[in-house]
Amino acid sequence: MSGDHCFLLKSRLTGERDGERILANSKEFYNKALKFALDTKGRGHKQSEEIDSSYVRGVFFEMVWHKLFGEPWISPKLDPIKLCGSSDICPQDLPILPTRLKKYGNRAFGIVSKSDFFWAQACKYLNIVAKQKENGLNPIKGNLTMITSTIEDPRCLATNEEYMMSNNHTSHHILHTKIPKGIYIRKTEISKEKKTRNFVSTIASESLKADGIVKVLFYNEDPCGVDFFGLRAEPYLDFSGCGVPVRIYSDRHIRRVSQMDIVLVSQGWKKRKSKHRVYPNLKYHTQIWASCSLENGQTYSRSNVSNIRNIQGINTIISANPKEADIPISFFSYFYLGEPIKSFLREPRPIPLRQKIKKVAILQASCTSKFQYRNIWIEEFIKEIGQENVASMGSCWHNYDAPHQWKDSGSGQRPMAFHMNKMANIKHFTYTLCHESIERDDWVTEKVYQALAMGSVPIYRGSKQIMDLVPCKGCVINANDFKTAGDLARYLASLKIDEYESYLSWKDDIYTPEKYSLFHQKIEEKTIDNSICRLVKKVKPESACTGDCLEEVYKLHRVAFHG
Repeated sequence: MSGDHCFLLKSRLTGERDGERILANSKEFYNKALKFALDTKGRGHKQSEEIDSSYVRGVFFEMVWHKLFGEPWISPKLDPIKLCGSSDICPQDLPILPTRLKKYGNRAFGIVSKSDFFWAQACKYLNIVAKQKENGLNPIKGNLTMITSTIEDPRCLATNEEYMMSNNHTSHHILHTKIPKGIYIRKTEISKEKKTRNFVSTIASESLKADGIVKVLFYNEDPCGVDFFGLRAEPYLDFSGCGVPVRIYSDRHIRRVSQMDIVLVSQGWKKRKSKHRVYPNLKYHTQIWASCSLENGQTYSRSNVSNIRNIQGINTIISANPKEADIPISFFSYFYLGEPIKSFLREPRPIPLRQKIKKVAILQASCTSKFQYRNIWIEEFIKEIGQENVASMGSCWHNYDAPHQWKDSGSGQRPMAFHMNKMANIKHFTYTLCHESIERDDWVTEKVYQALAMGSVPIYRGSKQIMDLVPCKGCVINANDFKTAGDLARYLASLKIDEYESYLSWKDDIYTPEKYSLFHQKIEEKTIDNSICRLVKKVKPESACTGDCLEEVYKLHRVAFHG
């Protein structure tokens, strides 16, 4: 390379030149980078007698410039044992930095102490990211982004998907076994290490200076679907699926709220404790403040919408209740349905009737007084159809052990593997009871779509509009059409084989939005999966979830833990 297009940083390893780093870029680029370094006020560092401020600024610059300016280091790998006698104090996984610490003779190159107040923590941080990627726990592009929320066990998800998509009738799988240490990663490393937190805050702070990027703050930890079902990452999460660059920050950076374009507040149950409260005076003139919720507002109470708008200063409501929502969302999501969503539930093929268990599958974990609308009817239905014709695999009315071990505490912390496990179970049964917790025409949860995907004919009770809100015709037994549970039980007992098979004939039908226009408009287009782009559209009208957008969302959903 010519002198105009290369830049040499020479090492000071005992006076020799063993560690030249060649940085491929123009002088103009490095002049810009140098100015940035000189303007940096030693962020992330404590001043000491052993380190002068210009050196500190240079070290900080060397640490972050490749991320800020988008260029990697091109450096030779040096033997840490030969260099300084130990890989512990001289890690070579990252760009090599010199030191002027007197205790190392003011001459060593690349030596890092475990007690170093910045660089050692940066090493530790990036080592955690590397381990996440090696274990298949981190699908996020780049080597700087750490997932800090609980991470789903990919082995568990893959196993349940295999059972769900296969025609294997006899295999058994335990979902909730003891997971080896390190597979589920809750906020541990970053939250317990002050220096690591400082490193993350420094990188996040610098990244907020970038132009042309929509900056979104997830204001609290309570998941609501729009936030990739509770996924949190540091120092930020870059999302490219909306057609415009989007950068997402966790509530750890709430003090930077004034620099955000969008603030997303999860609006959970009233009894849930939130780390932060929303005050109107936090809102800046051009900001979008949005609340999101997956609750129906009846089973579990939540903040009143008028209070959210008038008292909390929210100007955009994201909700599964379209009557109150500026951005409505549906439960037709990859998180709940997995690969079958890509074929509009046409795949996998149903298990042949001769191999099915001739019972109505019921998987219900909560039957408290909050669910009387559901409980009273189900108890009457079981009485009418007979216990012998029901396979209740949950904790409510339990009389049957699931083919693949089933456990549901009803707590709401259900990863994607939970839903794949549920679908792997119901596919073995002729019918699956899909009963909503409330009766409301616009409230349709994932239950009916899961049964349709698995070819277990859904017996549905809830929305009276259900037949228009599914991607098939003649595919659902609508319990709303029967006056009593007894009438439905007698209908099921009278069904002939060809009549039963007709409920599955839609699997050979080709889905088109025109043929299922209401489903397309109210469910498919309103999926949780594209909601982040519909929110960004409030700031950037050109935003849209196109191209590889959904695939990027799907990758993030696969490591989320709340749903």
